[in-house]
Amino acid sequence: MEIMPANALWNKACKHLREVLHNDVYSRWISVIDPVDLDSSVLTLAVDNDFYQSWLEENYLPLIQKALLSVSDTDWKIKFTVKSRPIADIPDAVVEPKKERKTIRERLSHVKSTVKNSSTLNPKFKMDSFVVGPSNNFAHAAACAVAEAPGRAYNPLFIYGGTGLGKTHLMQAIGQVALEKGKVKNVRYLSSESMLNEYIDALQNRKLPQFRKLYRNTDMLLIDDIHFLACKDRIQEEFFHTFNALFDSHKQIIMTSDRPASEISGLEHRLVSRFEWGLVTELEQPDFETRMAILRYKQGEMKVELPEHVVTFIAENVCSNVRRLEGALIRAVSYSSLTNRELTIESLQRLLRDTIEQEKKSDL
Repeated sequence: MEIMPANALWNKACKHLREVLHNDVYSRWISVIDPVDLDSSVLTLAVDNDFYQSWLEENYLPLIQKALLSVSDTDWKIKFTVKSRPIADIPDAVVEPKKERKTIRERLSHVKSTVKNSSTLNPKFKMDSFVVGPSNNFAHAAACAVAEAPGRAYNPLFIYGGTGLGKTHLMQAIGQVALEKGKVKNVRYLSSESMLNEYIDALQNRKLPQFRKLYRNTDMLLIDDIHFLACKDRIQEEFFHTFNALFDSHKQIIMTSDRPASEISGLEHRLVSRFEWGLVTELEQPDFETRMAILRYKQGEMKVELPEHVVTFIAENVCSNVRRLEGALIRAVSYSSLTNRELTIESLQRLLRDTIEQEKKSDL
């Protein structure tokens, strides 16, 4: 069967969606989508930011799949992605002198290296999109220092805090800044669980030397959820030697956890000691002013503006973490868009009742 181009398939689906959706709904949630790739079974659709991605995946995915099925008789899988910024074009080297051609090749090599090594980093986790307040300003300042002087300022950097407070955001932002400024040539980011799975594969396939080379030759190692290594003796042994090799080579190590290293039960003492060699910093729950700043920033990203009493209500009632705060904002924006009704405190209380109930349980 011949596969039609992504644009052609998506245009047909959009025609169907226009017929079944309200104009305002279509304009806000469907018209912003761009088709970027189509293979034998998956249509990849790009949106401007993670708010659109989350809401579309949670609320419009079945409808989009049904529209695609109706126009192509194929049950397509949908993959949403956030648009990335294009890399600036590099001048043509043909008309340049020989010495300049070498410079351009070096620039091209650097750009390719940056793209390759930042491929595992989420482009939405930028330093300038991290909203700073009293609950996180120390961690943010430490992150900026590490990004400017990797391997020299605060090595290792250990960031801990509860779920949804921005640990992954801050850690990946360090890697992206360091790459963009040419402070490092390669960055490796992954979760502790992924590292464990790679280690198991290396053991099974007798590729431990390749595994060790991969980790010990990186300029910056970012490990998320290091507490996952608790009670796993063999990977702890392996990571101990990897840590030493990187540290002795002045390579930057950054780790996140949901608690301080000393409180991770089942983590070897020698690892705890090394994790505390550099700087340990905590991300705390954001205060009211920081929550308001986050909500205003996210509104700007979404290109919407809610009444001040709505934003204040969300900031007052959703306190535990940034992820839940963003989710509440998405619900409020979507309700207002879909119903064309003005949000009131009463309607917000009904709309966010589950979230508010979760917040009450978090306080217990």
